[in-house]
Amino acid sequence: MKKYNRLIWISLIFYVLLAFFSIFFITHQEKETTNAYHVEINRIIHSFSTVDDFSKWNVKNYEWIEEVTLLKPNTSKEKMQQFFEEENYRETYIYPWYENEQFLGYLKFSYHLPKHNVTKIIWVVEITLFLLEVFILFILCYIKCQIIRPFHQISTLPEELSKGRFHGEVKVEKGKYFKNFLWGMSNLKDTLEHSKKRELEFMKERQQMLLSLSHDMKTPINIIKLYIKSLDENLYPEKEKQQEILRQIEEKTNEMEQYVEEITRSSREEIIDLPVIIEEFYLSELLETVLPIYAEQCAIRKVEFTVSTYQNYLMKGDKNRSQEVLENILENALKYGDGSKIEITFLESEYHHLIRITNTGNPVSENELNHLFDSFFRGKNAKGKTGSGLGLYICRELMNKMGGTIYAEIEKESMTFVLVFP
Repeated sequence: MKKYNRLIWISLIFYVLLAFFSIFFITHQEKETTNAYHVEINRIIHSFSTVDDFSKWNVKNYEWIEEVTLLKPNTSKEKMQQFFEEENYRETYIYPWYENEQFLGYLKFSYHLPKHNVTKIIWVVEITLFLLEVFILFILCYIKCQIIRPFHQISTLPEELSKGRFHGEVKVEKGKYFKNFLWGMSNLKDTLEHSKKRELEFMKERQQMLLSLSHDMKTPINIIKLYIKSLDENLYPEKEKQQEILRQIEEKTNEMEQYVEEITRSSREEIIDLPVIIEEFYLSELLETVLPIYAEQCAIRKVEFTVSTYQNYLMKGDKNRSQEVLENILENALKYGDGSKIEITFLESEYHHLIRITNTGNPVSENELNHLFDSFFRGKNAKGKTGSGLGLYICRELMNKMGGTIYAEIEKESMTFVLVFP
């Protein structure tokens, strides 16, 4: 803000300097114009060497001199008096003409000066500069009030949100410059706040569930331990009794397996609890949001990135979730591909729209392909690379929720993921 205020002061100082320079320049030009007739008089005088030359001069060759009159030495007293006293609307200059120390007479030069009202010109220029400065100050103040100051007020908002400080409201102003930004930040704040509450609730529920399950699992575990100890010590030599104990162990084992499945199911439900809003959007809206980012990344990494021509179909699904899926696949293509080429093509099949993302590199094996979309699964090509094994699983769940699907195809030196939209 201080730098911007400094800019306003610089504008004012520049206006003052420009105003003084304008006054100086105009007055200086006026002086030069005023003295211009002297130059022409000297030119005319130097062009005369005899009285006969006087009749040869041409007034058309000069800008300021209008007439030259010669008064010879033998002129009568009356004409001489009239010569010196004659006045008219023109300015005059009388020059005694000597040539070789001989007096040839008097030359009277009649000239005109440009009829400029210097004061008026200065006022016009100064008023124009003043109005221009007022306009510039208006623009600068408008930018300060409508852009700089509001932006300065919200400049700390992203940092506050990143630190988990969700107190207060994000006021959405009616101005056209930050309305959408503030509306988005308000939604982001609400989303982060909701996610934090949801995370705390989930942690509380998970802790309660683990305590409950650990308590419930203690009973079958203790029973199994007792049965195993009795078998180990041969307390029941009868075969029928031993078979009964084994059935009890199997029953308690199945009971524990159910508890484990309940834990797994609960974890999966938490992972895929992603809301989806079904709407209609054009294919170009999705691609124009995602492709420029990855085109730039590929250019930086020297990866050939090609996108085939496509028709701008009307798609059905959640545009934001579709963006997440497409970004996830492209991230995997950059991470697990060989860095040679990524290609995106488009197909239409039985009222479905297909987006194919192909990257070169060693594909997964046939066995890994069957588990590629399982939660927490990571192929051999992911060794040494960061990841959770949930990306493709979430992609599949999101595509299923939108009424579509996702599948993978492997070739000898490439791998393709196909997104199917209804």
